[in-house]
Amino acid sequence: MTVKSIQNVEFLAEYEVAIPQLLRTVTSVVVAVIDDQGFVLDANDGFDYIASNVDEFKHERVEQNVRELFLNPTFTQLLTTNPDQTKAIVYKGIINLGPANKIATSIKGAVLRDNNKLVIYGSYDISELEQLNLAVTQLNEELALTQRDLVKANRKLKQKEKEITQLMLTDPLSGIANRRHFDSVFSQEYERNKRYFTTQSAFCLVSADIDHFKLVNDTWGHDVGDIIIRCFAQTMQQHKRSSDFVARVGGEEFMIILPETSLDNGYLVINRIREVFKSMVYEGVDKQITASFGVAQFSEDDTPEQLIKKTDIALYQAKDTGRDKVVCYVSKSEQEN
Repeated sequence: MTVKSIQNVEFLAEYEVAIPQLLRTVTSVVVAVIDDQGFVLDANDGFDYIASNVDEFKHERVEQNVRELFLNPTFTQLLTTNPDQTKAIVYKGIINLGPANKIATSIKGAVLRDNNKLVIYGSYDISELEQLNLAVTQLNEELALTQRDLVKANRKLKQKEKEITQLMLTDPLSGIANRRHFDSVFSQEYERNKRYFTTQSAFCLVSADIDHFKLVNDTWGHDVGDIIIRCFAQTMQQHKRSSDFVARVGGEEFMIILPETSLDNGYLVINRIREVFKSMVYEGVDKQITASFGVAQFSEDDTPEQLIKKTDIALYQAKDTGRDKVVCYVSKSEQEN
């Protein structure tokens, strides 16, 4: 007898509620005879395996009542279908079986009611399982592709976020840091020096301004003015130290942060930049373009606003005393000493 042959409903009518010996130890086929109270009168290993409450099947007869084993259709539905017929096929199709503590098993088969007995037979649909396995394989492949696409998209998103952040922190004309970026770096440097202040490691802040820049725009035009701004920014970037920070904060105004720098060393760094910029030559401009700088060193009592004010005072002194120079801020008490 083959699995295919027992799926024939007409064969079941001749089954006489006796399980052939050939099927008793087969687990790919499910056969059972159950009374109308739900107790197993006879069953093969396939049914006992599904009904077993233990993880390891030991080929032992299941003695418990199996009414609750029938999930769809239910045991009651099987008993109440065609009640007037003493022998009838009451169900044909997918039968879902399983104890409450295990995952349900689906078999393809039929149920015969023979007076006060139910005869259940069925088998696992191998073709459907193969289709299911194929579908699962395809889903896994699609999931893998989706995950790879997500990784790529996430990588691109992070790169875009990085590019957007960079754009937000960069001055479009000069290509160096803008006012927003300066405010962030200055705040961090200020807080670090405030917390770990020593006179030897305090940083310097510099205000820089291109001399007579309005006259440059009025005389040679804004295109030339833009070229000079870019040249000034590039000069500071190329001749600063690696730890220094340069930003354009507006118009022809720039700020420079010199970490862990004394006033004397700050003067030397900025004066070198001043000399390089002064030596630049621009096409169509028959006048030397210079810049002025104001340098101040952070002191323990300075607020951020006070430190910036010191650099402005030093810059104004540079402007008022002839421009094209670096002036370091010196307090009145230091001047008197």
